[in-house]
Amino acid sequence: GNPDVQYVAGLYALSTQDSAGAHAHFESAIKIFPNYAAAHIELANLMMTENDSAGAIPHLEQALTIEPNSWRAHWLIAEAYLIANHDTQRAIAHAEKAIEIGKDKAEAVHITLARAQAIGHDRPAATKTLEDFLSHYPNSPDAPRARQMIKVMAEPSDHPSEQPTAETLPIVPASGTGAALFADVPPGSMLHLPSSVDD
Repeated sequence: GNPDVQYVAGLYALSTQDSAGAHAHFESAIKIFPNYAAAHIELANLMMTENDSAGAIPHLEQALTIEPNSWRAHWLIAEAYLIANHDTQRAIAHAEKAIEIGKDKAEAVHITLARAQAIGHDRPAATKTLEDFLSHYPNSPDAPRARQMIKVMAEPSDHPSEQPTAETLPIVPASGTGAALFADVPPGSMLHLPSSVDD
C-alpha cells in the first residue's frame, strides 16, 4: 500500500526487463497516489517502448502538471506527439523547453527538436539545430545520427515539396540508452523526501 515501494519495485522490474511487472507496479503507485509524477513518467516511457505513444501522452501531461520542470517529461512528450500524430508544433515547444531546463543533460533532445522541425517542413531550421548540436557535442553518441539526418535532408528530391517524414528520419529511442533509463528521476516525487534534495 505504499506508493514509493510500488515505484521502486517498478524500477527493479524494468531493470530485469519484466515489462508486465513494471506496468503493474507503476499503475499501483499512481492508483495509491495519483500525483506521483515520476511513476507517470516511467509508465509513459514504458508505454512508448511498447509502441503506445498515444497512450503515454495523458500520463506525461499529468506528470508535467505536477512537475513542470522535468526536462525528461518534456522530451518524452515531444517524442510522443511526433510519433502518435505528427503534432510538430507541440513537439517543438516541448523539445525546446526540455533543452532549456535540462541544458547539457538534454543534449539528445536536439535530435528530437530537429526531427520535429524537419517533419514540420522547416529543413533549414532542422539543419541549423543539428549543426549547432554537432558543434557543441561533437563526441556525443548521437552525433552519427545527427550527421545521418543532415545527409537525408540534403539529398535532392524529385518533388521539391517533399519533406522528411517520421519514417525517413532516424528515430530517437524514447528511453535513450540503457544507462540513462533512470536519469532525472526527481527525488521530490518521492513522498517523504524534501523537494530541494536534488539541489
